[in-house]
Amino acid sequence: MDNFHHLYSGRGLITAIIFLGSFLLFMVQPMVARIALPELGGSSSVWNSAMLVYQCLLLAGYGYAHFLSSKLGRRQYIIHPIIMCIAFALWLPFALYVPHFAVDFSPFWRVPIMFIFSIGPPFFIIAAQAPLMQIWFSRTAPLANPYPLYAASNLGSFFGLLSYPFLIEPFFALSTQKNIWAIGGCLLLLLVCVLAWRTYLHDKISDNKNNAPDRPLKVTEENSPNIITWKKRLLWLALSAIPSAFMLSTTTHISTDIIAMPMLWVLPLALYLLSFTIAFSDRQAMANIIAILAPWMILAAGAIIFYLDSRANYYSLLFSPLLLLILATALHQRLYTLRPDASSLTIFYLWMAAGGALGGIFAALIAPLIFDWTWEHPLLLICGAILLRPMLIFGLPRHDNGAVESSQIVTIIFSFVALALALIFTRPFFGLNGQSQIFLMLVMWVIGIISFGSRPAFIISLAALMIASGADYMFDKSWHGQRVRSYFGIYTIDQSPSGNARWLTHGTTLHGTQLVNRPTLPTSYYNPKSGVGLALAAAPSLYTRPNIAVVGLGSGTLSCYKKPEQKWTFFEIDPVVAKIAQDKRIFSFLHRCAPDANIIIGDARISLGQISDGQYDILVIDAFSSDSIPIHLLTQEAFQLYRRVLRKNGMLIVHISNRYFNLEPVLAAEAQGKKWFTAKNDYSPTDLENSRDGYQSSTWVVMVKDERKLRELELAAQKLPNAASKTSNHNEQWILLNDRNKEAWRDDYSPVLKLLNVGNF
Repeated sequence: MDNFHHLYSGRGLITAIIFLGSFLLFMVQPMVARIALPELGGSSSVWNSAMLVYQCLLLAGYGYAHFLSSKLGRRQYIIHPIIMCIAFALWLPFALYVPHFAVDFSPFWRVPIMFIFSIGPPFFIIAAQAPLMQIWFSRTAPLANPYPLYAASNLGSFFGLLSYPFLIEPFFALSTQKNIWAIGGCLLLLLVCVLAWRTYLHDKISDNKNNAPDRPLKVTEENSPNIITWKKRLLWLALSAIPSAFMLSTTTHISTDIIAMPMLWVLPLALYLLSFTIAFSDRQAMANIIAILAPWMILAAGAIIFYLDSRANYYSLLFSPLLLLILATALHQRLYTLRPDASSLTIFYLWMAAGGALGGIFAALIAPLIFDWTWEHPLLLICGAILLRPMLIFGLPRHDNGAVESSQIVTIIFSFVALALALIFTRPFFGLNGQSQIFLMLVMWVIGIISFGSRPAFIISLAALMIASGADYMFDKSWHGQRVRSYFGIYTIDQSPSGNARWLTHGTTLHGTQLVNRPTLPTSYYNPKSGVGLALAAAPSLYTRPNIAVVGLGSGTLSCYKKPEQKWTFFEIDPVVAKIAQDKRIFSFLHRCAPDANIIIGDARISLGQISDGQYDILVIDAFSSDSIPIHLLTQEAFQLYRRVLRKNGMLIVHISNRYFNLEPVLAAEAQGKKWFTAKNDYSPTDLENSRDGYQSSTWVVMVKDERKLRELELAAQKLPNAASKTSNHNEQWILLNDRNKEAWRDDYSPVLKLLNVGNF
C-alpha cells in the first residue's frame, strides 16, 4: 500500500509538472506574437514563422532531454534545475528583443531572430520537460507506462493555448501577462527541484540496494525489446511531419481562403495538440473511432477542398479544423502504436520533434516559395491518406497470404473509373447539369469508400474527387500566372468575361478594380462617393499643394486622386504588391495618375517612425490584409505617431470596413478628451453603380486635430460634382462618432474579441 501511495504521489507530481510546463509553453506562444505585433504586423505568415521557431526550439529541448537522460546519470537531477534557474533568472519577465533591422529586412529572418532572443532559452528548457519528466517517472516506476503522460502534456498545451485569447488577453495588459507567466515559471521551477531531489534519492537508494554504480540510462537498439530500425525511424518522422505541416497549412488555408481572423490562428494549433491527447491516451476508444472516420473525412475533403475556395461560411470554417483534428489524430494514433519501450522514449520523442520541425519548415518556409496558392494543403492531405492504416470497411474480401489479390485489382480498376468520371466531370463540352454532376460525385465517393482496403486505389479515388471539385480550375489559374504568393499572402488577378474589368484580391478581400474603358476612375472602396474619395477630391480646396501619404498600396487605385501640384507617398509592407501596382500591363493606376509617387517598402509603423514631424497634410490608413486587423496600426501609440507626422491642421483618414469586427468604437475611444475630432462616412452603392462602375460599400473615418477642419471638409465635399447625386441631405454624408464609452487600444492591451460581429460569418 505504501509503494502504491508513493507511485501515485510521484505520478501526480510529475503530471502536475508536465501539465504546468506545457500550459506555460503554449500560453507564451500567442503572447509573444502579440507583444511582437507592433514590430511584425498581423500576417498569418508571421504566426507560421513563429510556430516554426517554436518547433525548432522544441526539437532542441527534446535533444537536450535525450542527452541528459542518456549520458549524465544522476547528475541530470542537479544540472537541469541549475540550467532552468539560469534561464529564468536572465529572461524573466521576458521582453521583446528588437535589433535594429533595416526597414526592408526580410521577414523570413526577422521573426526567428526576434523570437529566439526574446523567449528562446526559457522556452527551450521548458520544452524539455515532457520527455525528461517521463524518463524520471520511468526511473521511479519502471513497470508503469510513461507514454500517457504525453497526453497530459498536450492537454496542458491545449488549455494554455486557448486560455490566452479567451481568459488572458481580454482581461490583462501585456505587462501583467508577462508577470503572470513569470510567476508560473517560478512555481514550475520549484516543483522541478522537488521532483529532482526525490528522484535523485530514489535512484541512489535503488543503486545501493543493487550494488550498481551511477550510470546513465543506455538507449541502444541492442538492449531494447523493440528493435528501432531506420524504416521505423523514418515512419516516426513522416507520421510527425505530415500533421505538423497540415496544421500550418490549415492556418494558411483558413486565413487566406475562408476567413482572415487572427484569433482563429490558434484554433488549428489547439486541435493539433488535442489530437496528441486523444492518440496518446491510456484509453484508445476515442482514437479508434476517429481512425475509422478518417478515410471517410478525407474523401469528403477531397470532394470539397477546392470548392471551398473563397467561401467564408460556417460550413467551411467548421470543416477545415475538423478535418485537421481527425487526420492528425489518426496519424498520431498510428505513431503511438509504433512507440518503443521506455528505454528508448527520448529517441522516440526526438524523432517526433524532428518530424514536427521538418513539417514546419516545409509549410512555413518552402511552400510559400514554391507554390503560388496553398497547394501544400491538398498535397499534405494526400500524404496523410497514404500514411493511414488501410482498413477494409466496405471493401471486397481479402486473403491472409499477403499476395496481390483479385480484390485489390478490382478496387484499383474501380478507382480508375472514378478518375475517368472526374475528367468527364471537368470537361464543359459534356454539358452536364447540376443533378448529373452530383450523381457523378456520389459515384466517385462510393468508389472511394469501396477502395478503403487498398492504398493505391484509395489515393486514386481521392485524386479523382479533388479533380472533380475544382483542382483543374485552380491549376489553370496557376498555369496562366493569375496568382502570386509572398510571405504576406496570396494575391489573385482576375478579369471579367468581357475583359472590361480587372481586379486584385487578397484572400477573400478585394484590393482594387480597374475598368479598361475608364482606367483612371477610382473604383471599389475608393470610389468618388466613398469617404476617402470625397476627402481626397476636396484636398485642393482644403490645403495648398498638399503632401499626402497612404498606408497600403493595393492596386494603386487611390493614386488617381492625385493632382499635378501634390506630392504623394505610399507605404507598402509587401514588395510583391508594389510590383503588381507598378506593372502597367496589370494595373495602370500608378502609371497613368502618379508615376512620380514615392513608394516606401516596409511596415508602415516602422517607416513612419523614421519620418520627421509635421510632414503630411493628409494621411490615409488602408492597411488591411484581407479581413485581418492591423492591430498595431490602431493603438494609442500608433495614433500618437500619426499626430506627430501630420501638420497642425492635418487630416487622418482610416478605412474600417470589416466583415467580422466593428472597429468604430476603437477610433471613437481614441478621440476621447478631444484628442481628435472625428466623423464617419458610410457608403453603399446602388446596383447600377456596383455592376457598371465597380463601386463597393465602405466605411471611412476622418480624424482631425482642429474641429473646424471637419466643417471645411463637409462644405468642400458638398461642392463636388459627384456629391449632389449621393443624397438629398448633404449633412448625412458625415456622421460624428458618438460611441466614446470604450477603452482605446494600446500596444499592451487590445481586446479584439469584444468587437466581434458573429452574425456576419
